[in-house]
Amino acid sequence: MPKRTNSFQQSIAFIYNAIIGQGFKVLESEEILDSDGTALREVDILVRGTIAGHWVNIAIECRNRARKDTVEWIDQLIGKYAAADVQKVVAVSASGFTQSARDKARKHQIETLTLQQAEDADWASFVKLGCVLTHSPHLELVSVEALTEDPEFQHFAKLLEWTVTNNKYEYGTLREFLKSYFRLELANKCFEMYNENFGEIHKTLQDLTSPKTFLIESSFELSLVDEAGKAKAMPALRFLIRAVTPVTTLNVKHSILNKSMLSEAEFSDSRGKFTFRAAQQQNSKVIAYKADLEDDA
Repeated sequence: MPKRTNSFQQSIAFIYNAIIGQGFKVLESEEILDSDGTALREVDILVRGTIAGHWVNIAIECRNRARKDTVEWIDQLIGKYAAADVQKVVAVSASGFTQSARDKARKHQIETLTLQQAEDADWASFVKLGCVLTHSPHLELVSVEALTEDPEFQHFAKLLEWTVTNNKYEYGTLREFLKSYFRLELANKCFEMYNENFGEIHKTLQDLTSPKTFLIESSFELSLVDEAGKAKAMPALRFLIRAVTPVTTLNVKHSILNKSMLSEAEFSDSRGKFTFRAAQQQNSKVIAYKADLEDDA
């Protein structure tokens, strides 16, 4: 039977994946046996590991409802796990619990947690994260410089109507050749350079939106023919290219669960719905990230 899950359950599982210690793993919609081995029960999230050589199972049940969860849900969990092979049960609600539900849970050693919206005061202990989509950079050819001491090439603009040839084929004017070369060759080189160290040079939103410049030198086995028909070897050229990255800022929802901050953003396109998640513990600089794609098909 396929495992059942939902976005809320996935978010809670992601938080636990980010905070569990070594030797533990988080399993979604996992089936476990009763302590006598006679029946299987499905757990929303099972945290399993060893402590001092002993297996420990922690069952986490999740509910995402508009109203506070009541004592009836706690009664269901008491019955469900009365004979189950788990050492701890945690009930996580998106809307909180009634007082009677909390009292009943406490009496039966069930921990109740609520995923609460982060408040301004909470950011003293966490890093406030944003989320943007980056698009392919827009490239602009700013300038072209001839790498030669020949004075005839120092005024480059005067050469743009000269013809580019390799003695067998003509490539049009230098102006036309540069446009084609920029589109077919230089753009690819810029994208490679841009992506090679993307994470290292883009740490903040300002880094992303600030223009980047690239210097690329190219040599050619070509000739330039002037208006009088005189041919000269085409010198090496240095290209200055500017790249500007368009970004789309996404709305980020920040929530707190048991001293852990969960930040989530969503985006949909033709491929489906993407959910971006980040989790961090209080007063910790370690942040876990994950992106999930829900295929519309």
